[in-house]
Formats: sequence, C-alpha cells, structure tokens
Amino acid sequence: MSSVPISKIAHKIHSSVKDKSGDSLDKTLTSIVKILSKNKLLSKSNEVLEKLENLLDKENGIIRAKVYTAHKIGADNLKEIEKELKNKYKTKTIYITVIEDPKILGGIKIQIKDQTIDLSLQKKVTQLKKHLLN
Repeated sequence: MSSVPISKIAHKIHSSVKDKSGDSLDKTLTSIVKILSKNKLLSKSNEVLEKLENLLDKENGIIRAKVYTAHKIGADNLKEIEKELKNKYKTKTIYITVIEDPKILGGIKIQIKDQTIDLSLQKKVTQLKKHLLN
C-alpha cells in the first residue's frame, strides 16, 4: 500500500468519513489509523492531512493565503487585501496568514498554493539590478 499516492489515500479517507458523526465516525477513524499503522504510513500523516485539508477547502470554496510583509500590516490594509483576493478568486471565505519577513524590504508577497503574487520591493530591486546589468 505504500506505493499508493498520498492524494488517493486522502480521497479514500474523505469518502469514508463524509456524512458520518458520533460513534460511526469514531469507529471509522480508528479503523483508518489502524490501516495506516499496519501499512507503515503513519509517518505520512502530515501529508495526508494536508491533502485532506485541500480537498475540504476545495469542496467548501475556501482559499488559504500567506501574506508576507516586511513590517506589521494594519487591519485596514489586511481587509483590503482580503477583499481583493475574494474578488480575484471568487470565493466568500479566505484565511490569511500574515508572515513578517524583513528580506522583502517593503510591499507584500502573497502566496496561494503554488501561485505567488510578488509586489515586494525586493523583487523590484532584483528586476532593476537585472535591467542595469544587462
């Protein structure tokens, strides 16, 4: 079973627990943990959980974004970023994690899954350096 892709495992878990609650959910989850343990896949639990989170986010129209800033960002600016991202991705729910990173110098960098919107001063300085050296 270790050759089964993590995404397939996550899909199977998702379909097994969907619409279950109470004792039925507890029994199903206990069985899943036993199967993962038996197949030596407990070490992959973080990857499985990440895939499950992605499945649930997609199912529920949730976007998760990381916003990198050089300095603390104000609540008004954060609300504006949230509004723009909701419009861009056509979603009602967005979770933003703000990460202070002095290396970006100024501006912001937004990461959503494998997409990056880089509006940082660091990027502009790098582009200018490339332009001047070529």
